[in-house]
Amino acid sequence: MGITLRSQPAGRDLTLLAFDGDRRVGSAVLCARPVTRLAGAAYPHLPQLAYLQVEPAAQGHGVGTALIGYGEQVARERGAAAVAIGVTRDDPRARALYERLGYRPTGVIDSYSYRAALPDGTTPTRTETAETLRKVLHPVPATVPEVVAAVARLAATREGQTRWVGVDGWGAAGKTSLAAAIAAAVPGA
Repeated sequence: MGITLRSQPAGRDLTLLAFDGDRRVGSAVLCARPVTRLAGAAYPHLPQLAYLQVEPAAQGHGVGTALIGYGEQVARERGAAAVAIGVTRDDPRARALYERLGYRPTGVIDSYSYRAALPDGTTPTRTETAETLRKVLHPVPATVPEVVAAVARLAATREGQTRWVGVDGWGAAGKTSLAAAIAAAVPGA
């Protein structure tokens, strides 16, 4: 299976698509913010990989891993220091994959409801309970002096322009997130 990855913007979110040749075999959405109420309250500025789906025939061939890796890469490029992913309690296979990829439990457990379109045309409401897992993408300086030195370097000008640092973990065009800036400024971070 030769997996090709593509993306399509959807507002601040990004739809991630996996193809095997011309056939779509998986998808996910990199959301700018957590998708559940409690995760949003606990981590209001943390991007989240959500709605991960892999066609049954493509499962076990690295499609999910490729989509997650692609989402992490994009989040990192956008300045995110970490990314979240939700896993339902009744999906131990997905949880094992996420934990193998470095995601760790946060203790945030939330229930949510949604309408699902079924092949027979009905759209019943479903309720699920999921735990938010989190993965750190950028290492954080280990000591206070390293953080102070990194922040001091950020206050300096570069090519005559003051560098702006956002603290929301997402960043924007021409801006750098605090975590990404510290990771870049501190040697070995």
